[in-house]
This record gives sequence, C-alpha cells and structure tokens, in this order.
Amino acid sequence: MRPRKLVSALVYLAFLGLVVEVALQAYYRVTAGAFLFERAAQPLWAPDPHSGFFNRPGLAHAHRTNEFQVDYYTDSRGLRVPSAGAEVPQARSPDRYRILLLGPSFAFGWAVDYADSFAAELERLLNERDFARGRRVEVVNAGVNSIGVAQELRWVEAVGLDYRPDLILQFVYASMAVNTNAEGDSVANEDGYLVAKQQTLVQQLRDQVKKSALVFYGWVIYNQTLAARAGGQGEVVGAGRPLELQARFDPASEALAPSLALYERLRAVAERAGARLQLVYLPLSYVAHPEDMPRWRHLGVRDVESQKAFDAAYCAHLATRGIRCLDVTPELVEAARGGERLYYWVDIHWTPLGNRVAARAVADRLEP
Repeated sequence: MRPRKLVSALVYLAFLGLVVEVALQAYYRVTAGAFLFERAAQPLWAPDPHSGFFNRPGLAHAHRTNEFQVDYYTDSRGLRVPSAGAEVPQARSPDRYRILLLGPSFAFGWAVDYADSFAAELERLLNERDFARGRRVEVVNAGVNSIGVAQELRWVEAVGLDYRPDLILQFVYASMAVNTNAEGDSVANEDGYLVAKQQTLVQQLRDQVKKSALVFYGWVIYNQTLAARAGGQGEVVGAGRPLELQARFDPASEALAPSLALYERLRAVAERAGARLQLVYLPLSYVAHPEDMPRWRHLGVRDVESQKAFDAAYCAHLATRGIRCLDVTPELVEAARGGERLYYWVDIHWTPLGNRVAARAVADRLEP
C-alpha cells in the first residue's frame, strides 16, 4: 500500500472511530444521565474513623438536576434531618419508639426532600397506625450515600447503638449478595467527595481510558461474554455499588457465605443492644419498570426473572435462620402498573411516589 493510501485509510478509520465515539457518548448520556467523561458527584461526605466515611456534619446542600431540585440537611453528627439546625438527640425519651434506618442512598433519601423520603413517610404511617401502642415512633435516618452494609455495621457498633434503637432497619438494594469489605473501597477527601482508595497509576489510567465510550462498551461486551460462558450473569455497572448478579440461590455456596455471616453478625449486634433487626430488600428500576431495560441491558443486566428469584429465595432463607427480611419488590411492581414513575428515568433512585410505596409496604408488613 502506498504511503498516501495508508494515510488516507488511517484518517478514515480515525474519523469513523470519532463518529462512533460521539454516537456512543450521546447514547450513554441519554440512557445514564451523563457523558462518560463527566463527573456528577456531590460533596456530601466526611471521613469517619469507624465506617471510613459518613455524611458531612452540618450539611446544607442544594442538589439540582433536570429531574429534581432538593435540599439535604444533616445534624452535627451527620444524620439527615428535615431542616438546617435540627438535631437528633442521642438520648431516647421513654415515650418514644426509635427506629434506626441504615443503608445507602435509598435510605438517605437521595433525590427527594426530607418530607418525601422513606424515613419521613414511614414515621408518619406508623404513628397514624399507633404501631408502638401509645409511644410515638421516631425514625433516625442514618443512611449514607454509597456506604456498604459491612461499613455501616462498624458505625452501628461504635456509634449507632448510642441512639438506643428499638428496631434497626437495614436497606439492601439490587442484590442480597452484598460486599463484605468493612474497609470500603472509597474515602472522603477534604472537599467532601468520595475518591477511590490508594489508586495505582495503572488504575488511574484505566479509569481515564474507560471514559471512552468505545473502550467502555467493548469492556461491557467482553465482561458479558465471559459471564455467559461461565453460566453467570456478570458484573453490572452504573448501580452505585459493586454488583455481580447471581443466577441461582444456593445457601451452601461458598460465594454467599460471607454475606450470610454478615447478616448474622448484624442481627447479633442488634439483639445484644435490645433491638430487633429488619432487613428491607429493594430492586433497581428495571424490575418495577420493564421499559427501563434498554438503559440497563448495555450496563450488564440480562436475566431479570432469575435475579428476582435469587433475591426472593435469599430473603426466604434468612427468615429460616431467624433474620427478618422484607422484600418490597411485589409492592413496587404492582404500584408501577399504574403508569406513574416510582424511580426517576435518568437517576436510579426513587421518586417521592417510590418512597411512599416502599414505606407503605414496610409499614403494612412490619411486626409490631
């Protein structure tokens, strides 16, 4: 091939690659809410000696997107509260029944004002129903965006039990098979953002390269091909947590042993403090809204029915071990049939309606 033809071919391939890159970036923007090269993080965190990170104390933050406009406030210890300056006393009044709400962003109430959050709605419903038989129910919102169950357990042992809860509600979303790394993979920097721990030069380079849509989608296809050959579902990206969906529940599986042990430990910690533990499992949007599958299929989601069966079986198995597990998937699926959005389209979290439906599902099935 002559040099001139070679140069022309390379220029053509470069132009073609650029067109495909722009098209894929646009597709990702439409389906996931941001370009791959963008960062939509919020400065919401602070370092914590127990869980690694927690909500920033005294936070007053306005979160604005094209889907919602909300305000977040926290008290001097980082608990989410309805308004600036509000404080949650550690001492529990004898006439109160206290619920400690744990979990990541769904528990925190990402994308909704406090009045529309699960915590506020559950508190209202339980008080209307006299759930605590004469005592007033108060929900202490200790949800922390992006935190794992193992990390929050360390916070509960060191700090959370000081709030003397009667009931601990632990949110688990997307899959009951949770990450058991108590150290976590991220830390909060001085500006309030979460950053990866001890990134090597290779990891930093990899993260930069994966901002290319060609590289990103090539990696997703490769990952799914390997998973299919292995008989699994593979890793899912964009879920806000490390997530590898499971195809079949096997209580004897070595892969599930760590998460089962973690739930056992959480129950033991709660019971030693005189509290009850209640796990609450919730799915991602594509389970309630099948029309969302196009935005999740290219991120690794494949067999939704197997995933639903896995998580339902996991919850049922925990019940046989004396660990209460409430799967709110049926209520969310039923409510979504009405046509209203329970999850935002671009953001992965609940709308105000989604928070209300989930709170009602828990209130209806929570043992007094």
